[in-house]
Amino acid sequence: MKYTYAYKTSDGIRHEDSMNASSREEVFETLRAKGIKAIKVVAADGSKANGEVRGVRKRAVVALVILAAVCAGVVA
Repeated sequence: MKYTYAYKTSDGIRHEDSMNASSREEVFETLRAKGIKAIKVVAADGSKANGEVRGVRKRAVVALVILAAVCAGVVA
């Protein structure tokens, strides 16, 4: 999978590059071996490898339950 990463050099300039790796952890390990401290590493295809949460969040579920209870109360 292809990952893009960003890092800053000692002069404060931000750089971005990409590499192929099997996981984000492998990207971090490879960069550390090169002496680079990555600011950000994301999968180029935007997949779940970025650590993002997909699906319904707890807040949305709670809001829907409360809304259903209010509607049931109004109907009753």
